[in-house]
Amino acid sequence: MWWSCFLYDKKGPYHIWKPETKEEKEACKKDLEERNRLRFDEDKLNWELETGIQRLRATTTIRGRKPQFKHDETTRAYILKEGKGGIN
Repeated sequence: MWWSCFLYDKKGPYHIWKPETKEEKEACKKDLEERNRLRFDEDKLNWELETGIQRLRATTTIRGRKPQFKHDETTRAYILKEGKGGIN
């Protein structure tokens, strides 16, 4: 992948990213799993505070399933998106 900047009379700074090796990808996944494991309890506590009334069914007009905690992007988990050309 190539990122650069061009001006009228001068070529700006640029950087060419090299493809990640299999070991680098594995290390990145392990790092993200560790970070998510460390912040799981705090994220769950914040989610419980935000959705407390809905989970308790304090009002009679709420229908459907009770909300359940999922550690994903909406609850501030670090997610590695798969795709071509991504930069971590």
